Amino acid sequence: MNKVLFAIFLLFSGYASNSQTRMAATPICRVDKKSKELFVLPDPKTEFRIYGYEYPKPDSRKMICFSSRAEDVRGNYAKCPLGSYFDSNRLPVGDKIKWVANSGNYARMIYTSSKAKRTIFYLPKNSIALK
Repeated sequence: MNKVLFAIFLLFSGYASNSQTRMAATPICRVDKKSKELFVLPDPKTEFRIYGYEYPKPDSRKMICFSSRAEDVRGNYAKCPLGSYFDSNRLPVGDKIKWVANSGNYARMIYTSSKAKRTIFYLPKNSIALK
């Protein structure tokens, strides 16, 4: 009986490590090389949560959230001033996010609303692929 439980434990721990590797290997965010626009097009099989920060430090204020978790997005759980979204297609009509520059381990992004209000925030570089 103990051998069976141990085998099941190994099976599940191997699955968890594979899913974590897959998440790290495939960035959720993509930046178009020409327009510099950010697109978040998640894979429905991948669980993710990405915060954009006010400064290039993870202990600064969370400005925006992209997440696969409904509890993060609905009701804006982290109280992000720019909102919480499942993907970039759900941004308000006319709003855009563009890459500006790299800043250490972060990418400086600019959120432009349809009313021309601009807000700078920082996303972790490991969550972005340049395409």
